[in-house]
Amino acid sequence: MVEPEHIPAGVCDRDGKLGALERDDGSVDIVDLQTGERLSHIVGLSHALLIDGGFLYGGWADPGTPHTFVLKKIDLGAKALPVVASHEISLPAWVDAQAKDETRFRIRVAMEDGRFVIWWRGRDVYEGGAPPPAFLEQQIASNQSAECLTFDAETLEEISRFPEDGFAEEDRAKEAGARLTRTANANVYRRGGAYENAPWGDRSERRALFLAEGAGAPRLMIRRLKGDEPTPEADRDAVSLPAASGPDTVPELSLDGRHLAVASGQSARWHVYSVSKGTELGSLERSSEPVSFRVLGERMLWLEESEPSMDAEGQTVRERAIHAVSLADGQRLWTYPLPPKKLPEGFGFLPP
Repeated sequence: MVEPEHIPAGVCDRDGKLGALERDDGSVDIVDLQTGERLSHIVGLSHALLIDGGFLYGGWADPGTPHTFVLKKIDLGAKALPVVASHEISLPAWVDAQAKDETRFRIRVAMEDGRFVIWWRGRDVYEGGAPPPAFLEQQIASNQSAECLTFDAETLEEISRFPEDGFAEEDRAKEAGARLTRTANANVYRRGGAYENAPWGDRSERRALFLAEGAGAPRLMIRRLKGDEPTPEADRDAVSLPAASGPDTVPELSLDGRHLAVASGQSARWHVYSVSKGTELGSLERSSEPVSFRVLGERMLWLEESEPSMDAEGQTVRERAIHAVSLADGQRLWTYPLPPKKLPEGFGFLPP
């Protein structure tokens, strides 16, 4: 099974050389991740899902009909970027396939035995001001659905479609994280801009982050789990790292779960460690908190977002950029600006 190689704001190929970055305007940039050069710009693509065999698989949800989407396959090696498209896939009318908020719409994909597989899950959200009437609250609560769709990877012809929740394993991991926090002092971390305490990795290499407090300074412990519980064997093989201290110093887990960035309250740098060996790969200036990051060889890509501000049209936005940093010396290799991220109305920004 081939699964996506996630990077900040998109996906990359298995070699980490070519990236597809999602913009906030319903388009995708193809970028050389070694130089930061834009190679092409693809309109009509709201989701960059997977790069495999020189092809980008992506999805498009039309703003006018957000409960429908089209799967697209794009040849990245051709100048004209020819596109193969699936038929229009209809979801329940209350689904918003454009939503980036994963509590409303989630999508997961994989390539398996010549088939492109999509799992999606959606739920309705009340967006009114006053509390809704009881009947409406019940109706919205019942608007939840999940499916699995398979397509021929060459032609994108639909093969099958059936109810299946492709996120049940993640839900179970979150429940395990909450339990380990209560019983074993599991430590919170950030990944992709969200706070989590769930174990990560596949069933054979599942790990969790703990805080060890004793006579000396607190330490972060990365332990292997058997099922969802640490074992004595896991404690002997545990990775021990200096714990973050001070405000706003929650450790950052990389998007692929292989690296942890840790800072201290007295440090002006992020220190990047391997979660399997505990070795430090390098460090970089802690000018801001990375929203997400991924290590590719000797480089680290990270997404930076500014504090909310008001643009010329009165829209509340966050400025965004992808940075590439050398782990050998912490020097910035390139910066790739992305369009500002528009925040929902009533986000709460108050101009000075």
